[in-house]
Amino acid sequence: MLCTSQELSKEQLRDENIIPVTKRAERPHYQDYDVKPTELYQAIEAKEWEFALVKLKEDPEQASVWIIRKESNNTEKVRWKMLPMHAAVIFKAPAKLIKALIAAFPPCIKMVDDIGMTPLHHGMKEGMDDEVMDILISNHPHALIDRDTKGMTPLDHTKSSAKPFRGAGLRAYTAAAVMCERERVTDELTKKYQAAIDNSEADKKITALANENEVLEGQLNASTAHLAKFMQTYGAMKSRVESLSSVLSIMVQEQDKILSMATQQQKDMAAAALVRERMMQAVAKQDDEMMSTAQQSRDVMKDIATKQKEYFQTVATDLAELFASQALRTKRTPTAEGSGKEIG
Repeated sequence: MLCTSQELSKEQLRDENIIPVTKRAERPHYQDYDVKPTELYQAIEAKEWEFALVKLKEDPEQASVWIIRKESNNTEKVRWKMLPMHAAVIFKAPAKLIKALIAAFPPCIKMVDDIGMTPLHHGMKEGMDDEVMDILISNHPHALIDRDTKGMTPLDHTKSSAKPFRGAGLRAYTAAAVMCERERVTDELTKKYQAAIDNSEADKKITALANENEVLEGQLNASTAHLAKFMQTYGAMKSRVESLSSVLSIMVQEQDKILSMATQQQKDMAAAALVRERMMQAVAKQDDEMMSTAQQSRDVMKDIATKQKEYFQTVATDLAELFASQALRTKRTPTAEGSGKEIG
């Protein structure tokens, strides 16, 4: 179980070395050591502690900025990275600055650098003051059992430290270690007890599942019988559908024939209509010609009648003149009894 500052007792929370955690957004941010490291980091590296406190007060966000350094021959590869907290412990910053860094960025106490080391790892390795050790352990006891990339805990690094911890630091370390071990044992016992309860519950669940399995098997058998019956019905329906498909195919063929005949009939009707139209045109033309001929005949007959009338009038005139002439001659010719003179 993780041991965080929120999980410590009220008596431990009264310890002035435990920094209250302020909730804030955690957002990763990086700056290149060889390009432009933060002013806070430069002050820590130069061991200008008061200036570092001023910068931290002016811009607390700098406590969360990672400082990285890349390989000179490969700019894509990171040589090392650390937070201002890691640097503060390495350069043996005073407890006042350590507290200020935790207050500005609480997660820094738990974060690891490029080789998996927490600030407590570095503190144990570099030989930090007892007060700083007490601050680190009090705010993150679980760091005592955290392991870096080499699998080493902070205690393992004390073997190479030039200043092994003692006194207050030893007492803080021991107290935190005992608390974590107590919580670890309590956690294991809780897990075992929970496992026993889970096993008991599991037995009940197994029995319930067995009963449920029997019910499901019965349902499965019923479903199988139902499926067999359905398959029979399906087979009959399939045969019926195939038969209907054959009939439908024949109907489609007949329909195609009927459509073909209808199409031909339409063509024939169109041709007949064309012939009828042409005949009507011919009849109309013939009617026009006959009417023209009749008109011409009427004109001829009229002309003949006019000429006959004129002829008859001429003949009548000629006959009248002839008759008149004849009568005149008859009047002038002497008779047998007369002297041959004209009788006056």
